[in-house]
This record gives sequence, C-alpha cells and structure tokens, in this order.
Amino acid sequence: MEAIGLRRGLKKKGTWTIANLAIRRELNDWDTIIVIVGQRGAGKSNLGLRIVKNWLEIKKEAGMIDGINWREYWKNNFALSTLDAIDKYKKLEERSFLFIDEGADVAYSSDTMTLLVRNLIKLLAKIREKKIFTIICLPFLDMLTKRLLQMTHLLIVVPYRFKNLWSYAFVYARNPNPLV
Repeated sequence: MEAIGLRRGLKKKGTWTIANLAIRRELNDWDTIIVIVGQRGAGKSNLGLRIVKNWLEIKKEAGMIDGINWREYWKNNFALSTLDAIDKYKKLEERSFLFIDEGADVAYSSDTMTLLVRNLIKLLAKIREKKIFTIICLPFLDMLTKRLLQMTHLLIVVPYRFKNLWSYAFVYARNPNPLV
C-alpha cells in the first residue's frame, strides 16, 4: 500500500499532499482531523472539498473503494452543523470521511458557541474509534479552542480572499520534533 504515495508523486502539491497524508495515517490505523479556519467567502469549503475529492480519487486508484458516488456521499458524509455531524457519524462506516461545514451554524452568542464547540469536541473524541478522515470548516476564530487545537492534526488558515486573487492557505501541523 505504500505505493500510493509513489504513484501520486508527480501530483504532490497542496491538496494532494494533504490527501496522501490522510491515507498514510489511515493505513497505520489512525484518524485524521483537519480544521480549516478563515473569514466568510475566503474559500474554506472549496479547499476542504478539493482535499476530500483528492482523497477519494487516491483511494479509488488504490482499490480501497469501488467508486465515487457524490450523491450518496453528500447525503451521508457532509454535515452542515455539529448536530447534523453527530447524527451522520453514527451511520458512517469505519475509515470513511466526514465533512463538517460550520458556516451553517450561525451562532453569535457566546453561550451558543460554547455549546457548539463542546459538542464538536465530543464528536472528535469519538471519531478516533472509526478512524474517520474529518475536515471541519470554522467561520469564527473564537470556535478554535485550545482543546480543539489539541485534537487537530492539521490546521489550515485561509486568510481573506482579495478581489480577483485567491488567498494563500497556511498549513500548520503538530510535530513532536522541536527542531522542525
């Protein structure tokens, strides 16, 4: 299975690299949690969808899944709120993916935000059991708590998108090596 990284060696840029990382972690029986943070309209959801698309294509080429049925995936694997994600998680198969777009959770009060983050943290604690590849798009920086950061494997920050120019995304990973 290590040939996955080698077969995709030519396309090892951006979202392909992140998708390869998630599959390598899956092959080692680990989950992967990616949090994408940025302002409204910065392209967080588009970036997350591109990562999922690449992840599915790599799995299909490697024979890990049969086909890509976007209608079924949208119905079963895409959540537009934390509560929706909790419901969908219960039905997910092991080694699947979950895409949570918190942009639909319009929560302006601090009490509501605290409840959403608390539910999200509970969900992330369970995701490990099924080795789910998870992408979470957060519209508010306030939702990025210390506990949520500790559970995240990759943090992608998408700054404001300029008029006719896509912004750059900055990827941060936890690394136990202090020299890296």
